[in-house]
Amino acid sequence: MKKVIIILGLLLMSLTTAMGQIRFWDGTLDEALEKAGAENKKVWIVCSTTWCGPCKRMDAEIYTLPDVGEFFNRRFICMKYDLDVNDPNDINERFAINIYPTFLILDPNGEEFTRLVGAYYDPQEFLEKTRDGLENPIKLLAEGYEADPRKYALNYLTALFKALRNSQAMDVHLKTFGMRTEEENFSEYLMSRYPFTVNSLYHIVAQYMLDHRDAVIAVTGREQYDRFIGDLHSKPVLSALSQMDSDKIKAAVYEYSRYKSRYVMPANELADFVEENVSIIANKDLLGSIEAAKAAVEAGRLEERINKLNLGMALNRMARSMDYGQMRPEIEKLVDFLNDYSKNVLKKEGDTYDLILGRLQPN
Repeated sequence: MKKVIIILGLLLMSLTTAMGQIRFWDGTLDEALEKAGAENKKVWIVCSTTWCGPCKRMDAEIYTLPDVGEFFNRRFICMKYDLDVNDPNDINERFAINIYPTFLILDPNGEEFTRLVGAYYDPQEFLEKTRDGLENPIKLLAEGYEADPRKYALNYLTALFKALRNSQAMDVHLKTFGMRTEEENFSEYLMSRYPFTVNSLYHIVAQYMLDHRDAVIAVTGREQYDRFIGDLHSKPVLSALSQMDSDKIKAAVYEYSRYKSRYVMPANELADFVEENVSIIANKDLLGSIEAAKAAVEAGRLEERINKLNLGMALNRMARSMDYGQMRPEIEKLVDFLNDYSKNVLKKEGDTYDLILGRLQPN
């Protein structure tokens, strides 16, 4: 009798667990859509892959929780696809899935209602984000945007950004940019998105920031403004330097100087160094570049460790295009100089040789 009670208890526990977790529909998507329409629900699809570690963790830790199961089973017909091996409805291509997991919510007509992107390991956060998606769906916001762009654009583009539809979000943003105030266009949230979508000073957002500097700084603060604009301003120069491409260096420095002459631009000591010494660097005068680097460090115009490191690697790349066996000793002298001059930082860390010389050995 005791054994029977134990077995019944185990069966009851197993049944309770199975009933509590998310129940995934094993039929087709068309059947799921039909069932959703009949039950006044939506279809919720976990877009996963067989190799996705975060997906597997959610499988084990989140979908099996009773409160999570109760929430999703009550509202959705739930489905799950490992899209790398099973994509019968071309979900990857149709909905442009490129991050896993992605959680699609479809209406009974098969149209996207909204989506969540990325893994959630806190069950309450997962439920909260899903609930927020139901209350502020992309589909309804899109319809509102079409009817009244001024009223709905900000919420719509924010939802698109959160779904990582950056290109579509920026398209909406630019079309309605002039309808909003600086406080709206340069909010903390949008400023956190701009580094992923605004990639040059030619961009409309960057140009507006330059032309309305004081008004934008009043919203963002000087530090955030300088960091964002400074990165856009110096990035082409630093990219060309890292490639040690003479033509790109000259073109990037020309644009760098042009913007400095027209606007109040944040300083970048390495880009300024390249601008001041563009002729010897672009002409790959290694010894001249090394002497210029030493002079800049001694004068206090090249102080940040990362800038010394990047310059050292760039000059090492320049040396590789020459007789490296002959030029390497000059690079080693430069590294020794940087170490000696910054002994409180570089000597303590002791990794300058590895970073400058070890990572860029001659082919």
